[in-house]
Amino acid sequence: PKLGELQIVYSWKMSKGKKKSESYKILLCNGKEVSARKIIELYALRWQIEIYFRELKSELGLCDYAGKSFIAQERFIDVCLLTYLFLEWNRKEHLKIVYSQKEKAKIKKSRSKGLIILFKKECIEETKYKLSEIFLQYNIQRVA
Repeated sequence: PKLGELQIVYSWKMSKGKKKSESYKILLCNGKEVSARKIIELYALRWQIEIYFRELKSELGLCDYAGKSFIAQERFIDVCLLTYLFLEWNRKEHLKIVYSQKEKAKIKKSRSKGLIILFKKECIEETKYKLSEIFLQYNIQRVA
């Protein structure tokens, strides 16, 4: 099959970490009137969408539903999407808390798996706090 005229865009980026490395991309585009910068911007947006769906499938169980009802499948997808939104909201709330710059950077870079771990830690701490309140309120003593 003929592809027609294509624009080839080369892109590279230097890593900012301790390990200095370069990342290269070669992009093909059939839009001759689109600037190289715009093609790279659109590719970066598209890549975020790819990451989003990969995380929905691998971390939030989007592919795990085995039911046969179409409505139930729609609801399961809704739950997966809402879970992702909740994790992002929780990230935003954590960034409001005063952390060190290093901790904030780690939270900002975290993908879904890291946000799930952060939320689990938060739940455990909240549970410990609530239990200690109950123990104090009812003067419950530890036996062993």
